[in-house]
Amino acid sequence: MTSLLLALVLAQDLGARSGVGAARIGPVAYVVGGSLERGGFARSLLAYDFANKKWSEKARLPEPIAFPATASYMGKLYVFGGLHQDNTHCDHAHFYDPTTDRWTVLANLPTGRSRSSCTVMQGKIAVIGGIADEASVGKNSDKVELYDPVAKTWSRLAPMPTARHGHASEFVKDRRVVVGGDADQPGGQTTSVEVGSPTAGWSKSADLPEARGFPVSLAYEGEVWVFGNRGPATSPVHFDPTANKWLPSISADTTRHRGAAVEYQGKAYLFFGEESGGVPLRVFDFRRDGWMD
Repeated sequence: MTSLLLALVLAQDLGARSGVGAARIGPVAYVVGGSLERGGFARSLLAYDFANKKWSEKARLPEPIAFPATASYMGKLYVFGGLHQDNTHCDHAHFYDPTTDRWTVLANLPTGRSRSSCTVMQGKIAVIGGIADEASVGKNSDKVELYDPVAKTWSRLAPMPTARHGHASEFVKDRRVVVGGDADQPGGQTTSVEVGSPTAGWSKSADLPEARGFPVSLAYEGEVWVFGNRGPATSPVHFDPTANKWLPSISADTTRHRGAAVEYQGKAYLFFGEESGGVPLRVFDFRRDGWMD
């Protein structure tokens, strides 16, 4: 592909989109797929270089996908499930190796699903909740399925107490923290926060200050930070699992949702999403407790 043609393709693929996944490997963030505002789902894997503040396109996804679960582990990008363009939920799993710029097929996700979340915990990758093909339309999943990258096998953990999709999750202080999302309740969006321990099962934690749908979360210095909402949000909030307490930021929140985020050198990088105003990236400085743009 000529450099001019590549530039044109990349410029088109940086258009507004939502339902992306993202993960960081070293000084590069990788943004996966998504539902394009102009129509259709993306096959693109976009790379954002923090040092040069530049975008590039890598080997394209094996299929167009939106709302995948993504994580990085041992220098590789893992992508699980997602939504197909015919609105069926995907059970495919792949990893991307940036050293070879190639995708590799993995054993299928046991439960095809989209709009789930993904956390790395103790050398394994947990895919949590979402909307699953085995459920009726609009039905949420409570399943937690665990992938072992070394054994290349799947296992199942105890289900979440609250089935949900469009939620966020992080692994901090040896606990899975699952935040918000849409649950089977009036109004959909929930304030529910549940914490899972590998040894002690699930417990309920302090609720979010406000219900949030399709937020993004990041772990930073032992806390879980949450940004965005499919609805009003007064400020970013952060949760201390030890104190079981939510605290607000001094800054106003963003309303972009159905996006993705990564942390790098004390900053939160929020990619794409609905109500992003066509701006592919916003940056929040944890140390300053404020936006950089």
